[in-house]
Amino acid sequence: MKRKIFLTMAALSLVTSGITEEIYVIKSGDTLSSILKKRFHGEEIYGKNGKLAQVLALNPNIKNPNKIFQNQSIHLTQNLVKTPEIIYEPTREQKREIILKKVLDNWDISTLYGTKFVSITQTGALGSAKVGTIFINNLKFNSEFRFEDWASWIHFDAYNFKYTSTNSSDSRPMYSLDLGLSYKWFMGGIGMEQNPLFRNNAGNIEMAKQTQNYLELGFRNDIEMPTRKPTILKLKSWIKIPLSTASDNSQIELNSISGYGARVQLELNRQILSQENYSLHASWMINLNYQEIAQHVKWDSTSGKINSTVVNASTAIGILFKF
Repeated sequence: MKRKIFLTMAALSLVTSGITEEIYVIKSGDTLSSILKKRFHGEEIYGKNGKLAQVLALNPNIKNPNKIFQNQSIHLTQNLVKTPEIIYEPTREQKREIILKKVLDNWDISTLYGTKFVSITQTGALGSAKVGTIFINNLKFNSEFRFEDWASWIHFDAYNFKYTSTNSSDSRPMYSLDLGLSYKWFMGGIGMEQNPLFRNNAGNIEMAKQTQNYLELGFRNDIEMPTRKPTILKLKSWIKIPLSTASDNSQIELNSISGYGARVQLELNRQILSQENYSLHASWMINLNYQEIAQHVKWDSTSGKINSTVVNASTAIGILFKF
């Protein structure tokens, strides 16, 4: 009974002394910047006297503004009524974090390993070829930077294409690289993708490697799943417009490329553990890619137009770090 009376008197004391305090409980998917923008809409967030500096001063337990945790309670306001405005001076470490926060919200790095199915149908001046093979050595590396509504990323993909003809066995490492930038749901970028090129030379199927550069435009959407642990589904979809092509074989000339491509990428990330400076997630990725390409080729004395249809699908699992 005495404890209840004491708490009641303490609460009345806070009211009568003019002190108001607002506490927010972190929910899954929250970032400190998104919380402050919703709560202090239209007010200055960054800077020496911004709301971020004030909230950090009110919450000295937050060592890194990039790392807040679900169910964590933070103080948003603690103002004295009818008193001059209080200017909070952040510590030197917090100032460095504020500068970083103005540049970067999150940085993700992931490495995945899985399988890839590649199907290639080629017709035209070099003869006909049709190949469909599954490769189990597909390696993926992804890095993404995010700030507010902006994001940029690097996607790298590698596998070893092996092909055996009636007279020989050939192998080529194949790579693809995507550099992208997005604002909210819209995204664009440039990419490079390598695929095999075949020639039927008197019954002997020869293979070379060609590199295609393309422009990509599309959309993205990050969906937070209603699960106990933070789980995010990322969806990216874009069209690909070829810009140029080249081969690693000096005897081959490729030009006048035209066509189109389409790609869909699904990525599911589920948090495994969370620490003050980083969090660890299990990552599962699915890629679907389709291309229709027409180009002019000269391979030794053979010259003419070829048409290629390339379909590849891959799935991979790995680990993602969020900083």
